Amino acid sequence: MEASRDGGASYTQVGVVTAASGEVTWAPMNGTYTLRATATDKTGRTSSSTLDGIKVNLTSSDARSEEHTSELQSPYVISYAVFC
Repeated sequence: MEASRDGGASYTQVGVVTAASGEVTWAPMNGTYTLRATATDKTGRTSSSTLDGIKVNLTSSDARSEEHTSELQSPYVISYAVFC
């Protein structure tokens, strides 16, 4: 699972799931994100799914400085399933 803050020009890995479905805990800062999940089937073929326009707007009680590590930021759990 990867996330992008620049409309998909560059992505940062936010988690890995090795089964057909699972959860990734992600601690974003305020902004609009694009998420991309890439799956590889048993024959080695890959496919990607993209979800655009995810808006994150943490309140002052939730928000943390970007200087803090992701463990201190408010996490979001992303659940997904991959169908090949």
